Amino acid sequence: MKIYDDYAEQVAVEYFSNISNTVGAVGLGIFIGLLHVNTTPQKSALLAFIILFLWVFSQGSEYRKLLKIQKVKPKYGAFIKHGWLSYIALLLLGGLGLDLIKASWFV
Repeated sequence: MKIYDDYAEQVAVEYFSNISNTVGAVGLGIFIGLLHVNTTPQKSALLAFIILFLWVFSQGSEYRKLLKIQKVKPKYGAFIKHGWLSYIALLLLGGLGLDLIKASWFV
């Protein structure tokens, strides 16, 4: 059990860790699957990006409520430290969907 400085830090770490574990793993799996299955994955990647982004946003209701009630600033350091996998997965899917990342680079 980890000891936190305050409740806001605990909620931030739990929120970003859960997002990184679920959205990051699912997003990377979708990204890799789209590279190998689909010859033009842009539409599918954009759809996956939108769904995962909405999933991330919906998971943060408790964190947003806490920020509003306690009037504290978001902990961006916690996001970078604990949510990096989801950030990478969303960037890869968004890049693939916008054709900034080419599927041919990974073949």
